[in-house]
Amino acid sequence: MPEVMIYLLKVNLSVILFYLGYRLLLRRLTFYTLNRFYLLFSLIFSFTYPLVDLTNWLETSEHIIPTEMVYVIPDWQQVPTETFDWWTWLLGLIGMGTLWCAVRLTVRLLSLWRIHRQSQPSIWQWFRYRQVFGDILPFSFWQHIYVNIHNYEQRDLAEIFKHEQVHVDGLHTFDVLLAELGSVFSWFNPGIWLMRTAVRENLEFITDRKVLLSGIDKKAYQYSLLSIGKQSSRYSDVGNGFNFKSLKRRIMMMNKRNSSRLQLGKYVLVVPVIAAFVLVFTVSRAYEYQAEEPVIVEDSIGNKPPWWSDLPSERLGRGIVKVSVDTAQAQPLILVDGEAFEGDLKNLSAETIESIDVLKEKSAIERYGSRGKNGVILITSKKGRRNEEKPHLTTKDTTIRITGYKTTEHPVTIRKDNWQDRSQATPNTVSTWGEGNFGDALIVIDGEAQDATALRSLSPSRIDAVHVWKGKSGEERYGEKGANGVIEITTKSHNDKGK
Repeated sequence: MPEVMIYLLKVNLSVILFYLGYRLLLRRLTFYTLNRFYLLFSLIFSFTYPLVDLTNWLETSEHIIPTEMVYVIPDWQQVPTETFDWWTWLLGLIGMGTLWCAVRLTVRLLSLWRIHRQSQPSIWQWFRYRQVFGDILPFSFWQHIYVNIHNYEQRDLAEIFKHEQVHVDGLHTFDVLLAELGSVFSWFNPGIWLMRTAVRENLEFITDRKVLLSGIDKKAYQYSLLSIGKQSSRYSDVGNGFNFKSLKRRIMMMNKRNSSRLQLGKYVLVVPVIAAFVLVFTVSRAYEYQAEEPVIVEDSIGNKPPWWSDLPSERLGRGIVKVSVDTAQAQPLILVDGEAFEGDLKNLSAETIESIDVLKEKSAIERYGSRGKNGVILITSKKGRRNEEKPHLTTKDTTIRITGYKTTEHPVTIRKDNWQDRSQATPNTVSTWGEGNFGDALIVIDGEAQDATALRSLSPSRIDAVHVWKGKSGEERYGEKGANGVIEITTKSHNDKGK
């Protein structure tokens, strides 16, 4: 999953949880100022906590067991593959929706700016405001109050200006714009729209309470709200103003008795619990600590050889396999084009690598002495491959010795003149290929003639040495039976008996 999707998932889950906490536990309380800070904290926390890396704070010294080394020789032609990326389409859809919401918010702000340009600064009693023209409900935005005083009676104007002045003094526009921005980036989440409504509703609760505390009669104020709300249906949905849709609940909350101080315990409970819960998504990743980061080489491959399914590899996607070299253990001997390499493998580009081979334990020590005690990594670059001579198989007697790998054993392959991929599907058998009659060759295992079935059932891990006798050499050693060639195999158990 892309990092952007993980971020959006965390943000929107947090928004939903915080809104549910408000809706179920806090909305009916009369601690309106605390509810305001709760809603602001919910929005700010939800959009910022996924960006904070807590792994450095919670880092431990626990050592994770390194993964086993996997080596792949990509010696076949690469075939480009096309995959349908659902995440790209989903992110594109989310991006288009975000752009549309951003344009919509911009248009609304420009509409408000047009009202501001057409208004005139005025004073009513001691209230500074901007006189607007037309049937627009009173509203405020930042430090300005917008009202058409010709549409209202003098007895209603006092309540209107006191109401809007509370919005201005409390900087309520900040809350409104923050909720609007949240709805732009999380437009697909119903929780953000409910949170947006809750922010505006709670600001009206705060304003109504402060207006009543200024000495205005409660019933007169409520009748004034009803009278103002019925006069016009036009209002600015970006600024703070009279909203007739929420008027019923506002009147109900004005008549509600103040909540008991014991109810304050709900804030102590709900905020830490929800914050701790959403942080689990970030904190859980802090324990994925590794002493040293493995070296990773990625190579895009097409058609896979038959033995590919037997390799313990990690698949990153279609046609993509990750090859890891464990650097947490003792460092192996690394040879690049036959020369010792002491640099960082991360500096090697995967595109320049022709093949990677590995020698382990006994086989590494036999070829490279004590230098190979920790294993040997043989890397052949594409440049080195071009410069080397092509192998040539002659008719002379040839001895093939198998030292055997623990995890990536390959069948014996006899190639002549040119390179061809002859890997076999089952890595637990020994087979022969060639341009001669080796299919009719005499098979001798530990001194006894055997048929092809015995050869196929023989595991390469049991083989100590293989001798191939061709032409006259086979006849000299085995008579007419060796006329078509001889494959002489000595197993490890036979050698042990002879010692």
